[in-house]
Amino acid sequence: MLNILHIYDEGDSMAAHYVAMLSAALAGKATMSKATTSNSFRELIRQQSPDIVHVHGKSTFPLPPHLRIVVTPHGNPLTITNAYVVVARSQMERQQLSPENHRVEMVLNPIITRSTTPDICGKQMLDIYTKVMNSSVYQLMDSDTKHALSELLCAAICGDRRWVNSQAQHPDYYLLCTYAEREGVLQLVERGAHILAIDIPRQQQTECYLPDGFKLPQARQWASISDLLNDIKVNGPSLLRLAEMAMMLRDEHLDEGKLLNQLEDKHQESFLAAVLPLVQEQTMLTEGFMPCEPQDNTDTQRLRTQLYNRQTVV
Repeated sequence: MLNILHIYDEGDSMAAHYVAMLSAALAGKATMSKATTSNSFRELIRQQSPDIVHVHGKSTFPLPPHLRIVVTPHGNPLTITNAYVVVARSQMERQQLSPENHRVEMVLNPIITRSTTPDICGKQMLDIYTKVMNSSVYQLMDSDTKHALSELLCAAICGDRRWVNSQAQHPDYYLLCTYAEREGVLQLVERGAHILAIDIPRQQQTECYLPDGFKLPQARQWASISDLLNDIKVNGPSLLRLAEMAMMLRDEHLDEGKLLNQLEDKHQESFLAAVLPLVQEQTMLTEGFMPCEPQDNTDTQRLRTQLYNRQTVV
């Protein structure tokens, strides 16, 4: 059950009425709490670690950067710039907000219009909360879940469970599969689960918010490792591209000496060395399949940041 913390000015009676209505409509479906002062806000953040902070109207509270924020301006000027989504109360307000905000949803307010009901309003807001929690899921994955993803990809790529020495104990398979789907590796994850005899829940299509211009990576038949490296350099790394790199490096017919000569001619050997640590982290590639010494350098860190932030919306 989602934990939502609403914040609004203690003198804003309209926001207070709206939050009370929404809390009643979502009773049993989400945990709701409210803060109307900066002190109560800090205390509730400390006690509850809410999934989402829903800001109503104008907030003067300092908001920590790690929070997942939803904003309903209720006709007030928008002062928050790092919200996952802004919720308009009418089509006119939506049109006003859209030019300066990438993600604007419309949920009619039953307090001011008969065109909706509290139940409909509650359902629409719950859908928005769920989309927020389905977004930027890498940031929600714990170390066990990330390790489980690497194990599943390793098993799928190798086709043999013996390459996985120890399995993660308590991964969150919902987050894992949601992330894998948007990285283009869900089929590999499912193949790895079959090899490791792990029963993971069937992944349902999930709605979420994604960065502008985000593209789901598509599997390709690469003519050479050089072509794959060039794609990573131009378009940035995705988990699918790193998995494809692992597959090509594990090819028993690969001539490593010839490969290094080709990469040296194209000035790509140093870039391969920078990519290898990511392939190792994400697919458990061992050094025996690395044609050169991996180099965890500034290029590696830049690529790592690009990978981790690929799905990040704020």
